[in-house]
Amino acid sequence: MSYVGSRVRRLEDPRLLTGAGRFADDQDRPGQLWMRVVRSQVAHATLGAVDTSGALALDGIRAVLTAADVILPPIPVRVSPDPSDLLAYLQPVLAQGRVRYVGEPVAVVVADDPYQAEDGADLVAIDYAELAPVRDARAACGAGAPQLFHRLPNEVAVVTASFGDVAAAFRDAAHVVELDVVIGRQTAVPIEPRSLLAEWDEAGQSLDVWGATKVPHFNRRVIAEVLGIPPAQVRMHWCDAGGGFGVRGELYPEDILVAYLARLLGRPVKWTEDRAEHLVAVNHSRDQAHRIAGAFDSSGRLLAIRDEIWHDNGAYIRTHGLTVPELTTWR
Repeated sequence: MSYVGSRVRRLEDPRLLTGAGRFADDQDRPGQLWMRVVRSQVAHATLGAVDTSGALALDGIRAVLTAADVILPPIPVRVSPDPSDLLAYLQPVLAQGRVRYVGEPVAVVVADDPYQAEDGADLVAIDYAELAPVRDARAACGAGAPQLFHRLPNEVAVVTASFGDVAAAFRDAAHVVELDVVIGRQTAVPIEPRSLLAEWDEAGQSLDVWGATKVPHFNRRVIAEVLGIPPAQVRMHWCDAGGGFGVRGELYPEDILVAYLARLLGRPVKWTEDRAEHLVAVNHSRDQAHRIAGAFDSSGRLLAIRDEIWHDNGAYIRTHGLTVPELTTWR
């Protein structure tokens, strides 16, 4: 108990302040290739042809893959109580037939160096048949709203919670105040963007991964399932992290793709996003509209609160499931 309230010396500062930190992008393996993601430039569209011939014609390009080349399950939910109800809304690692947000991965290019990979990605031509975008969660639940998923409602789930006799409090209240409140969408912008490196050992049928800084046990289990090997044969290596602020706590399409490509090509594969990529690829959150009412007695004492919330969870249900709307509702 002597530590409580006392100043505790930080152990990591000398190493980080002297430039001795080891971040994900500092990791390299002999013979590694580089991955670049080709992302959707439109918010909502039916995918037509994805022409990869221009990229494949470049020197140094080792592979160009689209959804037609990759048979992988969607990314599962990690924390929601009943994920079976969310299966239809999970994200594929590469867009299948339709894109649903700007930045969604459509193809990947693998090359001998990052510059060749980026040049190749610029030459992948995608035919979009644009559809009306879905911009507002409240409007998306109304009649005639554009549908993100074929024959499925945009309203994925309804979460409810109630404590005490709220109806009676409003019925007996001397005053009721009601207003609309909007919580703007936000995301995290850590100093270090995401980076991942994977190396497959064919002889040992094992995978080494550098760069997964959060929830490594869940990430290891999912990657092992995708590759069809026991989790014990996937080793997640620790790295320093230049900030997280929530967005690193997911398993994203890139995490699956880097591991999958390392095994497919038999060489280490590395991917590091740039800042523009980060802003469209990682989770956004807190995008909510509230219609909130308060019941007060004649002296102004608050008796009860009633809140109807529309939460925009994005185009897909990612690994955090319904956590944010559940926390909003219950707390």
